[in-house]
Amino acid sequence: MVKDRIRKQIVETKRHLILQEVSRIFESEGFNAVKMQEIARRLGISVGALYKLFDSKDELYYAYIDFQIRRFHETLLRECPAAE
Repeated sequence: MVKDRIRKQIVETKRHLILQEVSRIFESEGFNAVKMQEIARRLGISVGALYKLFDSKDELYYAYIDFQIRRFHETLLRECPAAE
């Protein structure tokens, strides 16, 4: 259904935006230095909303790693077109 696809896209967009900001937080302070409550506060969302998108801090971290790998891959493709 279209409604389900829209919901899925909204969730993916939220996760992407959160991962952009979490990247800044993890890179400046480190994974162990911040708690989910602090991340949620900085994002301006509730802790519950954050946990709705990421079941745990570990899951958030794995999503962050995946996000960074994808960004690096996109950069490689853009900067080195022959690498496709």
